[in-house]
Amino acid sequence: MANPVFNCPHCGAKAQFSRTVADEYKDSGYHFIYGIFRCAACDCLILKVSNYREGFSSTLRLIGQYPNIYVAEISQFAESVPEEVITDFHEAIKCFEVEAYRACAAMCRRSLQSAVLEHGADAKKDLMDQIDDLSIPKI
Repeated sequence: MANPVFNCPHCGAKAQFSRTVADEYKDSGYHFIYGIFRCAACDCLILKVSNYREGFSSTLRLIGQYPNIYVAEISQFAESVPEEVITDFHEAIKCFEVEAYRACAAMCRRSLQSAVLEHGADAKKDLMDQIDDLSIPKI
């Protein structure tokens, strides 16, 4: 079986991955396949979890990956976006991945507020007013 090729969530490169560990777990007709892969470009590891249901389909469905590819996609903006904004947004993604949706929303809000403050919004105002002040042209 050929080594899979996909985008690395660490370095962002489309690279070949070697499987270092693989295991399978079966429960009530469901098969869960766990794999740890090593990126040929940056040598970092990722975990992928897939599953299929016995008797329905033998097609594997990716149900999780850590770290998520969104981290690499966002990192491409690191040079033009302030570090605090990127850091808060990365944390929002981590919260979303573990289904901590309220924490995710809070971190998205924090990331947005950091961005508007970076653009000169008044720190004493609430977020909605800060956004309004930045979006309405001054006459």
